[in-house]
Amino acid sequence: MTGPMGHDAGPAWARALTGQAPGSQLSVLPDRLMCMTTAATAQDAGQARWTFRLRVSSTALAALLGEWDRCRWIWNECCAKSKQTHLWNKTRPRGTDKRTCGPAQLDKMLTEARTKMPWLGEGSSVPQQQLIRDFGKSRAKAQKDIKERLPARRRAGMPKYKKKREALASLN
Repeated sequence: MTGPMGHDAGPAWARALTGQAPGSQLSVLPDRLMCMTTAATAQDAGQARWTFRLRVSSTALAALLGEWDRCRWIWNECCAKSKQTHLWNKTRPRGTDKRTCGPAQLDKMLTEARTKMPWLGEGSSVPQQQLIRDFGKSRAKAQKDIKERLPARRRAGMPKYKKKREALASLN
């Protein structure tokens, strides 16, 4: 569904819960669920921000936190796989092909993990697959910046591990 400014209005369930505007993002703070909304105005005139508090039941909050925990675990597995591939390529025997760590390999990893671990399979596969696509974009941007020899202060860093206490969960 497209909003009044031509932007995607987000998932239907999130719009129904919050009545949020196009371009919004949900974030969980320790004691509440917040909705940050950015609405586009006239061409390059600026943006306005609104914050809404969303009160969800304890059951819904537990389900959301469980989904975010599963997604954070997958992100960390992607980081580990990326580092493992990089180290193997650095020390690979002469004459062997380089390994890659793209979305196709990470999707295979996700499929295997979902079959081996029932707690991971309990969650929806859609946010997990989206997370792998986001990881791939982040990693590709970092590698592009390194290849183009941008100064370190202007580079996008390689994706890092997310810690439970430090990473704010969000629904994009």
